[in-house]
Amino acid sequence: MAQEDGGKSAVVLDIDGVVNNFSNKRFYISFAYHALHELAKVHSRRSLLQNLPKLKKLGGPNALFRFIFLHCGDEKTFNQYCHKLALKLNYDLIPHDPSMVEFMKRLSKYGKVCIRSDGLSEIAGAVWDRVIENKSSGEIKTKMMQNWINGVKPEKDKVLDGKPIYISGIVENRMKIKSSENSGWDEFAKRYDMDLQRSVLIDDSSSNRKVARKLGMTVVPISKLDSLLQGTFLQGIQKRSLSDILGKRMSDTLKHLNLSYGKKVDLRDVFRVLLKLPAKRNKDAANGKKPTNNGRND
Repeated sequence: MAQEDGGKSAVVLDIDGVVNNFSNKRFYISFAYHALHELAKVHSRRSLLQNLPKLKKLGGPNALFRFIFLHCGDEKTFNQYCHKLALKLNYDLIPHDPSMVEFMKRLSKYGKVCIRSDGLSEIAGAVWDRVIENKSSGEIKTKMMQNWINGVKPEKDKVLDGKPIYISGIVENRMKIKSSENSGWDEFAKRYDMDLQRSVLIDDSSSNRKVARKLGMTVVPISKLDSLLQGTFLQGIQKRSLSDILGKRMSDTLKHLNLSYGKKVDLRDVFRVLLKLPAKRNKDAANGKKPTNNGRND
């Protein structure tokens, strides 16, 4: 489905594997434990185990919270579960990442930045608070409770260099996940005034990227292995690691992926500072010529 003209260029990022990398094993193990432990309390452990096969049919791990909603049975029980889970997690297990801060600042200067998660926007917002703002777990939970009391939505709660960072979770997307046929991207684009065909998705999920590509978005792939190895002595084992994408070599990576020359997507709206294209290539691009490039598109 093509997006109507009129929207703006935007960069949409996944939260897990992109903003927070999978090398933070302790946080993800803790999340999995508390998610299932709290869910078993909703009905019973037996009921939970009997229903687990449904998770695979719904879409596997990407559809975890859609499964949780079905297991809870109603919106009130689901909301109570989500609040308990969000407050159980120790966000101090997620390290502050200054390199990610600088990356986000560059993006926010030259385009709209959105976080779209198939999880809870509250947890995605907490990850942002740790990685970008270096808030303590206690500060995050206090602010979380204040937002619940005052009815402040997480998607309107983050600002970087005076510009909003939009954080959207599965509840805001009406329980639609990014990899499903009815992924809700058209509604997402309308809500945030985006033109999908002029926007970029940075995601570690191949199924999410596949759907986004069909809708005309440009994708920047990050492998789960890249994300898992960050922060370890093996992080340089991949030829194109996560640090290549999100660090100082961002411009080289974009040129390698041939992202700056598409007819539908003019990434210079978003990445002008990062691209730093040689003069000859800029001239070729202006004349509509496609440069030779041995890089691959995912």
